[in-house]
Amino acid sequence: MNMPSLVKYPANPLLDMASFDGVGTEVPSIPIRREAVSVEALHKNRMQILRYILHNVDRNSMSQSRETRVPFLDYRLVEFCLSLPVQYKISDGITKRVLRDAVADVLPPLVKNRTDKQGYSSPVARWAKKEMAPFFKEAAENLKAMPFVNKKALEEAVKTIENPKVPFNPALWRLITVARWQDIFKVRI
Repeated sequence: MNMPSLVKYPANPLLDMASFDGVGTEVPSIPIRREAVSVEALHKNRMQILRYILHNVDRNSMSQSRETRVPFLDYRLVEFCLSLPVQYKISDGITKRVLRDAVADVLPPLVKNRTDKQGYSSPVARWAKKEMAPFFKEAAENLKAMPFVNKKALEEAVKTIENPKVPFNPALWRLITVARWQDIFKVRI
């Protein structure tokens, strides 16, 4: 089976791609990462990713006074887990199958069988739709001055920001932070 090596994602409607000099309306292709062809290459790729994750988790947790732990980072355990067949890692949609089975007698079933756990993330969507909606609306008004913002899509996003049936567009928050960065560092585009 021939698999594509590049994939195109649609541009976010909040960005006016035509306004970028030299870019036009064409969205650049993004390479697809494939698993390595050998265990050695796979190990090298995963360790590079792991170093990147650890660096960012460490930096971000310290900047926010958060205590984080990476309890299963012994190289022998990592190598053992890498050598396991996939059905021992994910089975019937349940991740960390070996770990869950190993601690089954000490964890309550509610904890052992939990599938809704996710990493720490900011509740930006909730803020925008509830307690910080006025801030988001005001900040979004300031975005109209940015030359690469699609004003029509921005106005629609602002109109629907508090509507619980309309998903929050994270590009709005990113644009607000770019605008704030521009103000702080006196950058003009």
